[in-house]
Amino acid sequence: MAIQVSIYTITGQSPYDIYICQTGGTGCFYMTTISSAPYVFDIPAPYNTSDAYMLKIIDDNGCIITGIGSVEPCVTPTVTPTITVTPTITPTVTPTRTATPTVTPTRTVTPTITPTNTVTPTTTVTPTNTVTPTITPTITPTNTPTNTVTPTITPTITPTITPTNTPTNTITPTVTPTRTTTPTPTTTPSGTTVYSYGFTVCCPGDQVTLYSSSPSIIVGSYLYSDNSLTVPYETPGGQVLGDAGCPSPYSNGIRTNSSGLVTTITVSGTCD
Repeated sequence: MAIQVSIYTITGQSPYDIYICQTGGTGCFYMTTISSAPYVFDIPAPYNTSDAYMLKIIDDNGCIITGIGSVEPCVTPTVTPTITVTPTITPTVTPTRTATPTVTPTRTVTPTITPTNTVTPTTTVTPTNTVTPTITPTITPTNTPTNTVTPTITPTITPTITPTNTPTNTITPTVTPTRTTTPTPTTTPSGTTVYSYGFTVCCPGDQVTLYSSSPSIIVGSYLYSDNSLTVPYETPGGQVLGDAGCPSPYSNGIRTNSSGLVTTITVSGTCD
């Protein structure tokens, strides 16, 4: 059953990034970017089975606007048929009795009268009633719960090793920590393995769960908002994906384009 969302007015600075979330503000996924209202869109499957949703809008200044609404089903009207009776009328024919005399030229005139009797039939009109029944189908909605899996991201930090070559010269190499993301693999009925990742959007701090066919996040891999890998995820303008909690300062922010393609994994920045 399709769920349609209508936005009538928006306050703030355009453009606006539109998200759909669970009522608790979790499980948000990006829908589109618009410049003005009104705007109407449908929630795609398999996320169109909840009784209520949170609509989250982020304007160009980074301000967040939220609202929670319940799903209201449409009512189908019942049509009452009209019964029309159409009678059939048969006219009655009344014949005329005619007497024909016979004249004989003799001394005695004896006319012969032969009457003609006509029987008038009686026709009975029986109307036919036609009844058209009305059938009203009953639709029973099916509510399918949505399970959100949050993977655990474990960072691996390599300590700094300081070798000493001579008593006077000391060379200290710098080792950059590598973020190790532990994805959760899921095998679909078609045999495809889908990996889920948990991120924090820097700097609003929103938690998002994204999906990919790649076992690791590298430049050239793709991220999607659904586990069917059909809705590409694009990072909102000026924002990046970071580790859980988005620790500041960061040096490993991720950005994706409108196709969900990972274009960089080394964005640096701070969250004030």
